[in-house]
Amino acid sequence: IGPGVRVAVEFRHESWFCIEARRLLERFGAALCLADRFSKPLTPEWRTADWGYVRFHAGVATPRPCYGRSALRSWAARLARLWGPERDVYVYFNNDPGGCALRDARAFAPEMRRAGVEPTRVPAERVPVDA
Repeated sequence: IGPGVRVAVEFRHESWFCIEARRLLERFGAALCLADRFSKPLTPEWRTADWGYVRFHAGVATPRPCYGRSALRSWAARLARLWGPERDVYVYFNNDPGGCALRDARAFAPEMRRAGVEPTRVPAERVPVDA
């Protein structure tokens, strides 16, 4: 992998959450993807690179799979603590048929601001075609 290329790895089996895997990610500056999902294992809060990558798979708020404000607030505080306002952190919400991903991304931005981090790319509200 060449200079300027960022690699994030999302492990989906707990056997990968070991010191050897962590050291390998750190050695190559690859980010461990912090993944929030229903299934176990929970992703450890390892900062393996000077940037971060987060995947929100599914929240438990109504309607599902949306995220609730308290979950988003908690994640915002966690990311601010791990990387602070000066580092890049890429946050993605899973696509879903009901559009929770867009709603949640827009709701996450003010939570990040409250945590002291200014988001740079937030989905815009939908603009009517005849506007």
